[in-house]
Amino acid sequence: MDNLSDRMVRLKQLYEKYGLSAQPLEDDLRQLESFRIVVPVLGSFNTGKSALLNALLGRAVLPTGITAERSVPTEIVAGDDLLTIYREDTAEFAELSALRSGALDPEGIERLRLECDCELLRRFPDVMLVDLPGLDSGIEANEIATRRYLARSQAYLLVFSADEPVIKQSLTDFLSELRLYERPVFAVLTKCDKVLPQTSEQARLYLQKSLASQLVLPDVEVYRIQAGPQPDVQPVAQLLVRLQRCAEELRSQEFSGRLRRAARSAEGYLEMRLLDRTLTTSELEGRIGRIQDGMERLFEALDQNAAHFSGLLEQSEMAAKIYLREGMLELSPIIEAALAAGESPQAQVDGILRELLTATVHSEIDPVLQRYGKSMRELLALHQQAEPEHTVSRPPAELPAVATVETVLRHFTGSAAVFDQLFSSQSRFSLKLAALRKRLVPIVQGQVLPELERLVDTCIAESVAEYSEQYLSQVSAPALEELAFRRNALEDLRREKLSGEQAMRHSIGELQADLALVRELSRS
Repeated sequence: MDNLSDRMVRLKQLYEKYGLSAQPLEDDLRQLESFRIVVPVLGSFNTGKSALLNALLGRAVLPTGITAERSVPTEIVAGDDLLTIYREDTAEFAELSALRSGALDPEGIERLRLECDCELLRRFPDVMLVDLPGLDSGIEANEIATRRYLARSQAYLLVFSADEPVIKQSLTDFLSELRLYERPVFAVLTKCDKVLPQTSEQARLYLQKSLASQLVLPDVEVYRIQAGPQPDVQPVAQLLVRLQRCAEELRSQEFSGRLRRAARSAEGYLEMRLLDRTLTTSELEGRIGRIQDGMERLFEALDQNAAHFSGLLEQSEMAAKIYLREGMLELSPIIEAALAAGESPQAQVDGILRELLTATVHSEIDPVLQRYGKSMRELLALHQQAEPEHTVSRPPAELPAVATVETVLRHFTGSAAVFDQLFSSQSRFSLKLAALRKRLVPIVQGQVLPELERLVDTCIAESVAEYSEQYLSQVSAPALEELAFRRNALEDLRREKLSGEQAMRHSIGELQADLALVRELSRS
């Protein structure tokens, strides 16, 4: 029973055997089979991203030299040579050749999914590479799509060219953002076959030092490859094998936890079926009533704790907004200077706001989540002591992890709309004239900063709502579900007794064997 999928299937069969709802396990099985970590491939245009990926695939599948206007995120996984085209809520299928033939109209395409029959890809089935548009495309839709992937990625692969190993400004802004996610970053130096070996090694060392400085890391791994007529991408292939092992660990942690929770509920059900088998019908009805009362008391306690938690979150949300407003004071001179020069300060403003949001989450929101976790564990432990006969089998050792920083950065939409609106309503000449007449301050103070405040306020409010929903659903629901399973066990037993002793569907030996199985699963 070493295979996680096999264990989950076995538990699902036990659920079905005893008439328990197996739908959550079916959903978990589907997610288990499709689980992959996301590894975006980032870089400026013409750095050799597509050539690198083609070399990994062993054939020319992705178009090279593509323009920014025709570039869309392309997810790459092992499969049977199929291209899926996603446009809003629809999906259509095409052959891989459509990518290079030029017949594919990019209009309205949100993303592509490339399933490729490739021996190398099959060595890391739990890793999804994503070929993202060039970071210097200047197209807002491309930047939004890129940031959407950044927030849910487990590692980042940066691509540079050996003949130009410089970190452009467009990439500097992204590096500042990557640092906030605290995910591993790797770099690849392409076109090493087009320069002298000593030149490529000098470029590698220079890039390694520059990236370590930008990312504030002690070291960054930089791999040299060549993707020309005689490709050598072995260093990247070895990296992907390492990422596959990480993916397997993450996959096991996530779904083993789900398996254990489901097994514990079944364990409570079977324990009740065995322990109360000798009780009379009236005694069973009494036990059912006591469990129902215990569920109501626990639900009331959880509800009160949740209300207290929601109040604390509201307070932390207000504190977060005050913290952000204080931090945003430094934005005014930066915005004024850029507007005076007729330039948009969007990139610099977004970078500062992301860092402020990250610091705000750590200082104002994380402590509230930690306090709530402690109070939930204490509450469930007290309930277990007060009502040992019909309580949850054990309080959770810890609350489910909530990706607080990733969540708030995902909800941050950026300030492009604020400055686009400003430049559309007032020309650069008008802004320069306002600067000469010292009228930029009213524009910034009365128009720009209030819009930015509304932007971050919305971001914080949406993030806090998501934190609250995640914690309440992942803690309260499992505890009440386990009690419901125990009540259902007694109700099933009562129905069987009313039908006559000979109508018992499951023998003691059968129940004991199944209980031993779910206990093994719950502790695996």
